[in-house]
Amino acid sequence: MPGPLRTLLHGFSQIFLQAHAGCGLLVLLAVALGAPALLPGMLLGVGGATLWAGLRGYPPGDVALGLYGYNAALLGALATLCWGLTPTGLAVTLLCAVLSCPLQAGLLLAMRRRGWPPGFTLPFVLLGWGLLALSTAPSAGPVDAAAATWPAWLQAGLRGIGQVVFLDHAASGACLLLGVLLAERRAGLWLALGALIGTFAALGLGL
Repeated sequence: MPGPLRTLLHGFSQIFLQAHAGCGLLVLLAVALGAPALLPGMLLGVGGATLWAGLRGYPPGDVALGLYGYNAALLGALATLCWGLTPTGLAVTLLCAVLSCPLQAGLLLAMRRRGWPPGFTLPFVLLGWGLLALSTAPSAGPVDAAAATWPAWLQAGLRGIGQVVFLDHAASGACLLLGVLLAERRAGLWLALGALIGTFAALGLGL
């Protein structure tokens, strides 16, 4: 697989803490199934952040692993939810992709040299708060009517996994789970267990 394509796919798989091109491809497929309108924004975010990180001379190994792409992917999805595929939405996506890079570089440096805990999606959280403050609340994703016959707990668990990338779609959640299982079976099992524990806890609390 060409290096740039692998790096792009790693940017998507790192949303689930994996550096695996197949997982990244299944993340793209999940978005295409659940909310295809989000794909252009996410692709623009990953591509823009990866290119900017390379131009700024950040460690090539980190760039190739997708560590500068995944926050931008989530920011691109959020910007698309808030403003749609408009010039404003695309411009905000690019701006946030660029701004996420120095934040991520600082967090990686602090983790490696000072023993800080990993920053994970902190750049997305901080910039995402800013986006939400500047826009109306994002609309809900499309409801997955096709899964209405599935057991309620299974629907909820899979849709919970889908919500990591703003997808209210059980089939997308299944696709994401498959991608993580493909990258690392243990991580996939923990992902499924976490989603189910959260679901049953919510049911037990009457939420």
